[in-house]
Amino acid sequence: MTMLIWSCFYYFSAQKILKDEKELATRQQEVLDGNCKKYDMLEALVQKGDITNLAQQYGVNLND
Repeated sequence: MTMLIWSCFYYFSAQKILKDEKELATRQQEVLDGNCKKYDMLEALVQKGDITNLAQQYGVNLND
């Protein structure tokens, strides 16, 4: 009987860990997607030349 209890405990512990890992993976993917979007927006600004105009407006030297 004790073995059955431990088996159930390990099973439910493993299920909890799996659920937590899936939730963590989802959150990490959301963060990664957000970071990619930011880099894409920055790349678009650089390609259009808008970043140079913004840098001049705010007195930022892009050559640093």
